[in-house]
Amino acid sequence: CYGERSLTYLTGGKGVFCYRILFAAAAFFSCGMDVRLVWDICDTLYGFLAIPNLIAPFLLSGEVLTESRNYVSR
Repeated sequence: CYGERSLTYLTGGKGVFCYRILFAAAAFFSCGMDVRLVWDICDTLYGFLAIPNLIAPFLLSGEVLTESRNYVSR
């Protein structure tokens, strides 16, 4: 549900059907896989999700500093 809502927000609803198909296919194929392999894949994909969350604070640090100074000066 979160992934579908995020995709709808980012793309305006385009690609939701493909997302649903990919999600259903992943659920179907993971049923026949070894549990350790499924967890390893999940851990790897969560690691990929962390990359933008680690980069974003550095890219936004100047804006955060400007807004913090603005807030403190008021």
